[in-house]
Amino acid sequence: MSVPLGHLADLHPRLIIPYTRIAPGVREALAMTGWSWDEVFVGHDDSAYFSLLADLWAARESFIILEHDVILRPDSLDLLWSCSCAWGGYAVPYVGSYYHGLACVKFTAELIAKIPDALAQVAAMDGDDHPAKHWCRLDARLQAHVLPRSGIQRHPHEPPLGHFRADGESPWPSHGCIKPWPAAG
Repeated sequence: MSVPLGHLADLHPRLIIPYTRIAPGVREALAMTGWSWDEVFVGHDDSAYFSLLADLWAARESFIILEHDVILRPDSLDLLWSCSCAWGGYAVPYVGSYYHGLACVKFTAELIAKIPDALAQVAAMDGDDHPAKHWCRLDARLQAHVLPRSGIQRHPHEPPLGHFRADGESPWPSHGCIKPWPAAG
């Protein structure tokens, strides 16, 4: 589904929701922001999310990613977009802590121009029990290894956003590459 951009297209960058299944509450929270968005299915293979980011990067225009299980506050996107940072995002609860991955992140045209081959560099990385272009390590490979070479630092936005899980527990990778730690006892 794609929500029409209408008059907001001139005010905001493209907001993309990569998804396999959109979690309950995500669309409702998005609707409260007043922003328009595009939902892009990335569940057909493990590199589809990479392909989406590579296409967005190649367009060399600013964009925001909001992952399909992240619950925004009504002002989250406005605060992120109005910030002068070239690369910034919100943390979410993940693997027993808070993590600044691709959950809700802004990449500006300024950043993309500084490192236009960022996704080509990511495409060459593998390891960590994940092949090149795999969705699970995409955030770390892009944001921890490649983008810092641009000289632009990620600006962390606070407070953290919600990260939906049906069981209410702290989120862990959905395909099981990292197992939850045993409860202390």
